[in-house]
Amino acid sequence: MAIVGLWRRPFAPVVRDLAGHDRGWLAEIATAACGLPVITVSGVHDPVGLPGLVAEHDGERLGALTYRVGAGGIEVVTLNSLAEGRGIGSALLAGAQQVARLAGQRLWLIAGNENIRAIGCYQRRGMDMVALHRHFADQVRRVKPAVPGAAHAGITYRHAIEFEYPAPAAG
Repeated sequence: MAIVGLWRRPFAPVVRDLAGHDRGWLAEIATAACGLPVITVSGVHDPVGLPGLVAEHDGERLGALTYRVGAGGIEVVTLNSLAEGRGIGSALLAGAQQVARLAGQRLWLIAGNENIRAIGCYQRRGMDMVALHRHFADQVRRVKPAVPGAAHAGITYRHAIEFEYPAPAAG
């Protein structure tokens, strides 16, 4: 076997708008990831009805991001990658950042305090930590009582951390 065949080949997913034919698939991956509905600091959401983006390669859907537009900017409601470490989440975030930039809005999202991998991911991609929503897990459990208390590396899920790409400066 050639050594070249052992290395990961370059990978650049194509990001496109979420279409009607993607909605059933989106419901499946969102349900598998965190269950529906999705609870954020802005409220309870059904991502299947939201605008969004899909990352794909050679016609295969590899991830999705949904968002809502509100008074506080454009909020990422869901971000799901089906192949971690391949740049899918990064491509979807870049696409959402472009949507926010064109709208002159900030792009923001939350991560649970126990989700160390997501927290690192957002910081490595230049997002700024701007707020701590203390005891957010209590709000989630009022809607979804089965949400576990401890998840990653023994860290208890209690709070939400808000990250943002600020709105573009007026020019």
